[in-house]
Amino acid sequence: MTVAEITSKLSRAGKDVNTVFSSIASLSKIIVGNPEFAKGVGILHSQVKKEIPNFNLGGAFVLHTARTSNAKVLTGGHDFKTIKGAVMLK
Repeated sequence: MTVAEITSKLSRAGKDVNTVFSSIASLSKIIVGNPEFAKGVGILHSQVKKEIPNFNLGGAFVLHTARTSNAKVLTGGHDFKTIKGAVMLK
């Protein structure tokens, strides 16, 4: 979902999507979910939204991916500032 969000934004801005996608693919681990993963995202989204009403589904995908991969979320997104496992970038 995050790759789709990035490529959508770049495409709408008239940028070269292929070059950015190639960079993302070479520097990142792209995780493709399955039905159980999607269910986990939905449950996490529901739980976090109780505390952070504007928390979006894309954020839940990122957070669930990090948690199931024993990774941290590096973000500047204000919705993550109180979430355990998120590292806020300035």
